[in-house]
Amino acid sequence: MVTASTTTSSKRTTILPVGPTISVPILTTTSPSIPSDATTHEKTLVTFTTTTTTTEESIVLCEAARWFPNGIVVAGGNGGGGAMNQLYKPESIAFDSQQNLYVSDPSFSRIQKYSKNSEEIVTLVTSVKAGELFIDRYDNLYFTVSSSHTVQKRSAAGGSVEVVAGNGRYGAALNQLNAPKAVYVDREESVYVVDMNNQRIVKWLKKSTTGIMLFGGTGVLKNPVGLFVDEVNELGAVYVCTHNSKVVKWMPNTQQLITVAGSDKAGNGIHQLLNPHMKPNSVIVNQLQSTSLP
Repeated sequence: MVTASTTTSSKRTTILPVGPTISVPILTTTSPSIPSDATTHEKTLVTFTTTTTTTEESIVLCEAARWFPNGIVVAGGNGGGGAMNQLYKPESIAFDSQQNLYVSDPSFSRIQKYSKNSEEIVTLVTSVKAGELFIDRYDNLYFTVSSSHTVQKRSAAGGSVEVVAGNGRYGAALNQLNAPKAVYVDREESVYVVDMNNQRIVKWLKKSTTGIMLFGGTGVLKNPVGLFVDEVNELGAVYVCTHNSKVVKWMPNTQQLITVAGSDKAGNGIHQLLNPHMKPNSVIVNQLQSTSLP
């Protein structure tokens, strides 16, 4: 009989600069070896014994670590105004696939485009007080217009502008909106709209003239303002930021609405949202399903 052993160890190393410590396991495995006196012509019974040991290794993050602590002005910054190098109370930003920046400047009824690594500034849309911006996978630009109760789309190919949600008159019918606040467009080019004054979330399929109410209504959502649709982790899950100091998630398969951040009671506690001067107004969910608020 020949006995071989397998040793598996996990260790942790410590790096000493001052800062928070993160423990990271590192596994190493030693393969078993058969003694040289065990030949292929012998009938040999081989048994294995596995031994596992654990040691500690730590990676310490430096407290001074920063990611570009000093901001760089990429749009505006020349005083408030309507000149090409100015902005006044910009409402929303978005980036296309080439990392060009788009800014809604409703005070001057325009949407500006700032080219990456260039000083070129172009006015893409005029005569409209655009609110929230969204750019889809094809670089089409979508924007809410509360004054006309519509969501509009500027095509990346040709620059034409069309209404994709709402009929231009406020109301609660499924072909109407009332002060749309935010927009999201999925991979199928379906348009999700925060219909703020109707207290609901409405989905408009591509080329449809009427919407589908997903959830909401009086007593369910209070002044919804921010919107995100998870197309990675939970297909179709809709996150909504509301002015009653919480973020809710709606699951399409169960029709269930749950609170994922904040509570019905506003405050500055770790489980609350809303300080005395600011309310949450947008939400983003990363691939780890962590919810981020401004």
